Amino acid sequence: MLPERLSALKRQRALVAEHLAWLDRELASATAENPTSTDSLFPTSPPPPPTVELSTLSAQSEAAPDTSAPEEAAARLASANARANAILEEYSATGRFDPESTRRGCILFASAVLILGFVSLLVIYILRYR
Repeated sequence: MLPERLSALKRQRALVAEHLAWLDRELASATAENPTSTDSLFPTSPPPPPTVELSTLSAQSEAAPDTSAPEEAAARLASANARANAILEEYSATGRFDPESTRRGCILFASAVLILGFVSLLVIYILRYR
């Protein structure tokens, strides 16, 4: 795994951990104030900004190297890429945006609407005015 990606993932994990700690503190203070009221569970102020230092995250990433086998990770990545490519091929949009078929479909739809309109007017005329 690339060192930049690893440090970014660890930074995101630290941010999520800090957010969960803030949520725990808010829930604890809300339940201590009034355990039956649900209005205090939703604070009106946003959570405080994260205080995670990037230098500590980089030190953590150097201290705890990735222990998974690189061959195994490469195999998983290749498998995921193959599945993604198969899905993209299955749902490719090459046939949907053909201008000629779009034009033909619009003309057929307009013709069908006009024919149904004339037929309905003819049926109304025959049933009501004869």
